[in-house]
Amino acid sequence: MYLKVLKLQNWQKHKDLTLEFGPNVNVITGATGTGKSCVRRAIAWLFFNLNIKEEDLRTEGEKTTTVIGVFDNGIEIERVRAKTINRYILRLPGQEEQVFDSFGKTIPEEITNIIKMSEIDIENDSLNLNIAEQLSLPFLLDKPASFRAKLFNKLTGNELLDSLFKILNKESLKVSRDLKDTELLSEKQQEDLATYSITYKECKKKLISVQEEYEKIKEKEEIYQHLLELSEKLKTNKDAEKKVQERSKEIKIIAEKELTKLRDKATLVYKLQEINSQLNILDKNIKDLENNQVKIPKVNFDKLKEKCQCVKSLTEMRDKLSNIDSSIQLSEKSIQEFVQNQTILETELKETWDECPNCPLCGKKKE
Repeated sequence: MYLKVLKLQNWQKHKDLTLEFGPNVNVITGATGTGKSCVRRAIAWLFFNLNIKEEDLRTEGEKTTTVIGVFDNGIEIERVRAKTINRYILRLPGQEEQVFDSFGKTIPEEITNIIKMSEIDIENDSLNLNIAEQLSLPFLLDKPASFRAKLFNKLTGNELLDSLFKILNKESLKVSRDLKDTELLSEKQQEDLATYSITYKECKKKLISVQEEYEKIKEKEEIYQHLLELSEKLKTNKDAEKKVQERSKEIKIIAEKELTKLRDKATLVYKLQEINSQLNILDKNIKDLENNQVKIPKVNFDKLKEKCQCVKSLTEMRDKLSNIDSSIQLSEKSIQEFVQNQTILETELKETWDECPNCPLCGKKKE
């Protein structure tokens, strides 16, 4: 594929120019200032997006500039530039034309795929091997040997090998550094492991010692709690003993003679109660006789009243005596229970005392 026709409209010095090219070498000749370089710049602007100011590329007095390139296979590429237009138009045989607007500094990919030509990026420089400036030296003679070598490597594919070697060298250095760091880290970890092993053994011994001390303290704590319970019980019994003693002081002990007198009086009360019962029977019989209008003998009621009063007094004394007997029985029972509880507590306290190697109160060892 080669460029067959080039059409310029309002391009610099050419208002309307059409050039036809052949498949071999084409030479453009003419006097100085006739627009030969304009043709070269038009080709560079169309196929390589040559950076030219809008006022420099357009014929003076015109508003729109157009450059069209037609290839021998019928493919046509057109570029149009105006104040508000920056456009590529691609026309393929038998297909609708494709329009590309606002593409910036990069040629649309569809255009690049057609012409199959582009600049080559070497380091930070861009090189166009398809078109050269008018005054530049041929065969890259104005470039240093290192640049030409890089270009040769890029064109032959050796650039990939160079990049690969650089990557491999970097990776090799990185692996060496990592290996060295790993060895240093391994040595440090081995040293730390030995230190940690010693520390672990020491901590394990301390842990066993602490556990043994804990078990001893736990046993002593149980004994101490048991002693506290016994102490509370002993205190409770002492309080009960104190109350019993106070209650015992309140109890009045009656002499045997007085008890004998009280028993005699109680016997007399029982006899008087029998007499009272008989009097009640007599009184009932008297009332029955009165109802039957039977004469009854005269009775000394004043004496009878005195006897009744005596019976009443003896009854009260009997009740008091009964209450006293009950109090004595309750006191004796409380004293027996206290003595029994005190005996039990003394036994438990002695057993606990025998179990303790040290005195729980002063902490000294028992002799």
